[in-house]
Amino acid sequence: TASAASKEDAVAAAKAAQAAFPAWSKTKPSHRRDIFLRAAEIMEKRRTELGEYMRQEDFILGLAIEGLKDTAGKIADACTGTVPDSIHDGMRAIVYKRPYGVILDADLEKAAMHCAVEAFINAGQICMSTERILVHSSIAKQFESALKQAANNMFGSPKDTPMLITAHRNQALVKDAVMKGASALDVSGPSNSPEPDQQDVANRMRPVVLTNVNSTMDLYGGESFGPSVSIYTFETEDEMVELANDTDYGLAASIYSEDLRLAFRIAERLGSGAVHINSMTVHDEFALPHGGVKKSGFGRFNGTKGLEEYLYCKSVTWME
Repeated sequence: TASAASKEDAVAAAKAAQAAFPAWSKTKPSHRRDIFLRAAEIMEKRRTELGEYMRQEDFILGLAIEGLKDTAGKIADACTGTVPDSIHDGMRAIVYKRPYGVILDADLEKAAMHCAVEAFINAGQICMSTERILVHSSIAKQFESALKQAANNMFGSPKDTPMLITAHRNQALVKDAVMKGASALDVSGPSNSPEPDQQDVANRMRPVVLTNVNSTMDLYGGESFGPSVSIYTFETEDEMVELANDTDYGLAASIYSEDLRLAFRIAERLGSGAVHINSMTVHDEFALPHGGVKKSGFGRFNGTKGLEEYLYCKSVTWME
């Protein structure tokens, strides 16, 4: 295991990786896919053995996991015997995302630009990528138009279609939502560029903005981890807070408003590990603790709080 490796082992591993990279960079994507699928197959066959190694590893003070909830839950279960869903001493897992943005009386063009970037950058495959946008009903139509334009500016051509680890799951979530009444806004611009090659279709997907999403849809309570984002409307502050907190997750949130007093008041009511006012959910400062609440994990990294996760509390007593 890595913890048992010496300095010489680490140097040898780095040299081996450097030596292998030139050949790897010339490998076709389809061949790389086959290699990874083979590696996954081997891990699946030896999952019991790998699980035992994880259980037996001593002196692990921190384990950060970024991935889908089922995967993270299984890893946490293998390590501890339980799936984490509450605050614990020491960081064991930082998992699950579902960040969201709240649009109030904000500069709509700026807010839309931020939301497009935080929803679609890296094909939405960032733990802090926005998946839900809550907009006051009085400005919803204006915001939708601004968001469509911002997304079009980023991905107006089919040749700019984002690449995903796999598009099938995200496409299935969008299809389910549309079949149950959601509307998909067209964010594609006119272009004569050819569509991506057929071999790329399985890992490419055009950005999608959905409206009229409700709790009957798989997308409402699930995590897409792809280039799709849903817009919800609200009338009152209480309705917005209830909608924002109606999730098992709580990693990051953004509030866009010109009224800072209102924004700070709402920030206190949101169940989220971080709230960014007039800034994107994709936001990480090395000096500030980073982590989630609810099923977005427990523990923190970064800042002094992150360093404390590598320590443990010891009681020392004495008698005279």
